[in-house]
Amino acid sequence: RDARPMRALLSAAPRAAPIGWSGVAPWSAAGLRGLARFVLSEADLEERFVRGGGPGGQKINRARNKVQLTHVPTGISVSCQEHRALKSNRAEARKVLRDKVELALHGEQSKLARKAEKVRRRKARGRRRARLKHGGGESHGAAPPAREDEDGDEDE
Repeated sequence: RDARPMRALLSAAPRAAPIGWSGVAPWSAAGLRGLARFVLSEADLEERFVRGGGPGGQKINRARNKVQLTHVPTGISVSCQEHRALKSNRAEARKVLRDKVELALHGEQSKLARKAEKVRRRKARGRRRARLKHGGGESHGAAPPAREDEDGDEDE
């Protein structure tokens, strides 16, 4: 029996997430590299919904769509009012809190710290290249250095 039609059917069907899924599917490239996403336990979170404020008018000022999320074991807290929808704010607050808690627990090994280090290195490389290209830090408005005469003293 030919297995090609079954293989095509399986690849087209959505795959169910395995139990204990950390956000990265084991069959994806990120799962193969071992870059599992940091997971927060819902039991460790304390969530409050409060009235928002700022631009957006009545929809923002009357609705309880601002999310305040606290990770109880570490005491780290975030507030989110990026979107008008509560559902979007809840998701955004969880992302921000996850990154903050991971940074607090894992320090330089966290995803956020690695990303910041990569940006820092890229900027340093750009500065280094600019110095090499434009002559090593001379400012454009500075007077040229004084030259010496044939007899050894400076020109006046």
